[in-house]
Amino acid sequence: MNDKNIVQMPDGYLNKTPLFQFILLSCLFPLWGCAAALNDILITQFKSVFSLSNFASALVQSAFYGGYFLIAIPASLVIKKTSYKVAILIGLTLYIVGCTLFFPASHMATYTMFLAAIFAIAIGLSFLETAANTYSSMIGPKAYATLRLNISQTFYPIGAAAGILLGKYLVFSEGESLEKQMAGMNAEQVHNFKVLMLENTLEPYKYMIMVLVVVMVLFLLTRFPTCKVAQTASHKRPSGAGYATLSRQQRPFPSRYCGAVPVCGNAGGGLVVHYPSGAGVRRYQ
Repeated sequence: MNDKNIVQMPDGYLNKTPLFQFILLSCLFPLWGCAAALNDILITQFKSVFSLSNFASALVQSAFYGGYFLIAIPASLVIKKTSYKVAILIGLTLYIVGCTLFFPASHMATYTMFLAAIFAIAIGLSFLETAANTYSSMIGPKAYATLRLNISQTFYPIGAAAGILLGKYLVFSEGESLEKQMAGMNAEQVHNFKVLMLENTLEPYKYMIMVLVVVMVLFLLTRFPTCKVAQTASHKRPSGAGYATLSRQQRPFPSRYCGAVPVCGNAGGGLVVHYPSGAGVRRYQ
């Protein structure tokens, strides 16, 4: 970091918050908000183009939140072995790969390929969210950890709103629903129309790739503090029987897992919320 007055404490927190690094870190939060908002739009589009059942269309959310659930803990282990910055760069890379996979998926016009692209995005987002949630709270004085995280999370709705607007103006066509538009077409016209609709799904991801590349370059060029607990003699693991006598209450819960736990909860909640409508279960009225 350029500010030599910033000092990292033994517990991993800083004596003051590096403003530029914190703002850049907070800019990650809209990225998964945008992806989540686009999923609902993709479900509507795929259901019409691929003539999917309610259950099959719900696989979009299953692929998305399944990626979150499976990768949250491995992402925390990557943070342990490397750093928050490395985990964020891995997440951005996978996010870009997932967005790029939409292009061959559109060319192949197969639902499975689109699900693979969504799953790749979810893996990247799992890395991002696991790292960013904890890092945002750590990158400054401990007394304001919750405040920093709350400030960062206020950026999430910006991404969600951006995803809705991208879907509205770039994916959805004006006029009647897709089913009504295809009702008066012959087989060849329907095929061409569906190909066009799949091409429209690429438009938001073109812009997202550009944004992700810019964010990734900024992270590569910016120095970040490690914000990890100093491995002093008092923090090292005791050897022999002494370690076995330590109670579970005495063992510190690693901060990196604090980011993984809510991500897993978010994944489970997302699946539960979307499953009833996707699986054809009648909602309570």
